[in-house]
Amino acid sequence: MAWALWQNPKNRAGKLHLEFSVWRQVPVEFTVTDANTSERAVWKQDLKRGAYFVNGRAYRHDYKLLKVVEASGVNYVLL
Repeated sequence: MAWALWQNPKNRAGKLHLEFSVWRQVPVEFTVTDANTSERAVWKQDLKRGAYFVNGRAYRHDYKLLKVVEASGVNYVLL
């Protein structure tokens, strides 16, 4: 994935943002981005009313983001 430039041509990275259906036991959507893309920005784009998300504790102090998530009708758990 040569497009996944991170720091320089020798240090490359990408991110996989995966939506997984627990009930069907399969991935249902995914987005691949370069490593510098904000995970929060991708999460905000993928909000669907009634969906459930599990995210890490790094999100717990982003109150502005959590207000957007709650207003969209999404359920979430922060570990």
